[in-house]
Amino acid sequence: MMPVAEKILKSGGKLFAWMEQVNSNGNFLKIFKTIIVLLVLSYFFIVIGGRIDPDFGWHIKVGDWILQNRQVPRTDEFSHTMYGYQWIDHEWAMNALLFAAIENNLGLLVNFAFSLLATIPFAYWIFRARSYASFFPLLIGVFAISSFVAVRPAVISFVLFFVLYEILNARYGQRGFKRGPYFFAAILLFIWFWANIHAGFIVGIALVCLFVISDHGERFFYSRKFDVKKFGGDICLVAGCFLVSLINPYGYGVFEEILRIMRSSEVYMYIMEWRSGFFQ
Repeated sequence: MMPVAEKILKSGGKLFAWMEQVNSNGNFLKIFKTIIVLLVLSYFFIVIGGRIDPDFGWHIKVGDWILQNRQVPRTDEFSHTMYGYQWIDHEWAMNALLFAAIENNLGLLVNFAFSLLATIPFAYWIFRARSYASFFPLLIGVFAISSFVAVRPAVISFVLFFVLYEILNARYGQRGFKRGPYFFAAILLFIWFWANIHAGFIVGIALVCLFVISDHGERFFYSRKFDVKKFGGDICLVAGCFLVSLINPYGYGVFEEILRIMRSSEVYMYIMEWRSGFFQ
């Protein structure tokens, strides 16, 4: 064997031996995970700091109007071409909070808060990873959503969806787990909060429905038994989610706005997160 090839094989063997030793060192893995999370947080902070969402000025102006008038807008008061048009601000609470923060010179804190929110799902998955190979798809995900991350209410929906998924997965994923009144109350409060922040709450309700159907369908498929009591409780949970989402300044008008958005061809054409996932 040639000396060069032999050196390469020896070096490779040492490298793999070192990686095996590192993998067996739990403390080093924890430190490595912490470093990765801090790098992701820093990356999002840099991305958000160098980007202004096209709707940011609109959010600030609407928030200013809400706090000055102590009510939510019901017609367009700000644009020339659509002045007087009836509309629903499904992000009214977030707009008011953003304006209050900017008005008090907390722009840097807002940037950090949204960076932290965008990092939370990835931090959770990174700390749950058991090997270094798991980091690669997570880092790909970080770069994939970097064009989406900014100071915008949609980021809140992204994080709330993640939190709701993990809660439902923990509860419905554990067979025989008793879903008591505190669990139902927490979910209802969660959906109510979300419904006043962003219209993405409708995806949260759909997620609850999906878990309920999947849980009872799987239970019936494997055991041929149908627990009427538990199913009734879960149906009440789904109905409760719809009812608490109506506790907002616009009532059922929020659902009308969601339907209008879903039917609008302009939305699919110009708003990034509504575009098709397929290349055209």
